[in-house]
Amino acid sequence: MSDLTITPIIHPFTSSITPPGSKSMTNRTLILAVLAAGRSTLTNILLADDTKVMLEALQQLGFQLEINESTHTAIIGGKSGQISVAAARLSCGNSGTTIRFLTALCALGRGEYILDGVERMRSRPISELSDMLRYLGVRVRYLENPGFAPILVHADELPGGLLHVGSAQSSQFLSAILMVSPYARHEVRVDLTDRQTSWP
Repeated sequence: MSDLTITPIIHPFTSSITPPGSKSMTNRTLILAVLAAGRSTLTNILLADDTKVMLEALQQLGFQLEINESTHTAIIGGKSGQISVAAARLSCGNSGTTIRFLTALCALGRGEYILDGVERMRSRPISELSDMLRYLGVRVRYLENPGFAPILVHADELPGGLLHVGSAQSSQFLSAILMVSPYARHEVRVDLTDRQTSWP
């Protein structure tokens, strides 16, 4: 590794910087954009392994995406909570946000969607989210080990219902449900029975 010499600044200066986008915020925003009606323009998105697998999966689900890697922007064609593709096998890499948010998103479709990832992903539990979806009327099945990917979502749109949510292992489970709930056929009510992980 080469040396780097840093010269102290002795005079006042003015500068502006743009920090890189957030992985978690980028994946949440991508989901919200495909759920919305019409075209959304996202700026300062993070293009990293986790967000790239999300982008690839959304394209497999039939969403139109225009990505400009040099400007870190994306134009997303939303479909008002509709998924036009009736079957897909989605590879989520090692991205927890991707598999969690996509599992809930696929519940809005009509068909069969398989979500899987790398070997490390197959050791990360997803049963809390699966249970939440089942309470809302979604058919979910584990293809190998109970509680872990690969997981099959046999969707006939999201029926809706009542959830009692305690302190989950990850706030992303609840985030996933809340993002898709406006498109359920019937009302979705979520009662928080305990303080949540990552409360804000």
